[in-house]
Amino acid sequence: MNKSEFISFLKTKRSCSDSSCTTHYFNIRRLMRLAEVQNDKIPKNVRWVKPLLYKKIEDLTLITKRNLLASLVSFMRSVDGPKKKIEKATKEMKIIAEKVEERNRTQTKTPKQLANWIDWDKILDLFKSISKDIRNRRLWAKEHISKHDRRQLENVLILGFHGVFLPPGRLEAASLVFVNRGSKSKPNTIYKDKGGFVMEISQSKTTKFHGKLVQRLPIQLARILKKYINRFEISPGENIFQTSTGRPYTRKMYSRRVQSIFHEAFNKNIGVSLLRSIYLSDFHKNTPSLQKMLSTAKTMQHTIKTSLENYVKK
Repeated sequence: MNKSEFISFLKTKRSCSDSSCTTHYFNIRRLMRLAEVQNDKIPKNVRWVKPLLYKKIEDLTLITKRNLLASLVSFMRSVDGPKKKIEKATKEMKIIAEKVEERNRTQTKTPKQLANWIDWDKILDLFKSISKDIRNRRLWAKEHISKHDRRQLENVLILGFHGVFLPPGRLEAASLVFVNRGSKSKPNTIYKDKGGFVMEISQSKTTKFHGKLVQRLPIQLARILKKYINRFEISPGENIFQTSTGRPYTRKMYSRRVQSIFHEAFNKNIGVSLLRSIYLSDFHKNTPSLQKMLSTAKTMQHTIKTSLENYVKK
């Protein structure tokens, strides 16, 4: 199965979103490479799952092992793999999952997190620095802009969505489409409403657990978005985030775009997951009210328990 065939197949067997099925696809492809399988397509069997694979997995980080094993178990069940192989993979997955939970309870940073961690104040300072550069050079009104200028305008909007004005989401922003109010043509949208903007997320990793997110954008973020839409002439039906040639960002492109902001500024490898952890660690540092914790967890589409156990680090 190629990527599209795999996703279509898995959705007929399991309840998972496009993004989750895509993650499973890449995880299975990685497992096949570890198993030294020379095949560009994923077979509908698990004959390639042998003891050698588990030995190769042992050298990976806990989180990577957990994610790969979870995908393997899901795939094995979907193709009706041998009972003993499913039991073996499930047992290995539960052992690793318990180790991850045990580490999360201590709120200890992983070596990778420790190497790339920065204080939240530095991210706020970065936003201010980019905003000042935009004002000084009047980039919103400048007739002709360079690729660097375009990235600067995009940077402030991305940072606005990822912590400066809203608690940082995952990669849902990659699929945000500008629509007229009331449009149901796309699952993740932004539309004008009463002088501002409203964001609706109907398709995400956790929608089936927490339902649709309807979020009015803070006024500061709404102002930046309005300038962005006008500057790049984004019409209803078009993605908010797109390349200079008008090609919508994929989740993978958007993920790399977020990482590039922090790599260029701090030479750190900070993706959306680590960004959420940095944000929440700072947020919970001063013991916020229950109402604020609930509101933040809702916007981030998880629970307070998930915030404290999976993201907050010391």
